[in-house]
Amino acid sequence: MSIGTKEEAIYGAKAYVAIQFVGTFDQLATKLADALNLKEITIETNEEPPHQRIASAETMGWELWLEEDTNNPLHNFRLRIETEHAMKESFLGRMHDLSPWYARLVASQCDVKAQPLA
Repeated sequence: MSIGTKEEAIYGAKAYVAIQFVGTFDQLATKLADALNLKEITIETNEEPPHQRIASAETMGWELWLEEDTNNPLHNFRLRIETEHAMKESFLGRMHDLSPWYARLVASQCDVKAQPLA
């Protein structure tokens, strides 16, 4: 099949994970980068209020975002990953949810408490 000749049913993937971590935002970002073998993780301040710090990385077709979560007493961080360039798949409901698997991976690789977010 040649590229661009037929509309394909392409799927993306996403995962949302709650993390309980005793330590700072920077410490967790470094821990994730090391354990998940991320080449570079960038920490910036969100442009929109409340101007929260966000760690982000891109690798092998995935985008990753780490944020503090002060609204939930059961966890203090949220981690999201999504396949890059999957806007169309997201709008069409063609995103596989890998949250349970990714939470288990993060817990075992990073030695933190992690659970899937609904």
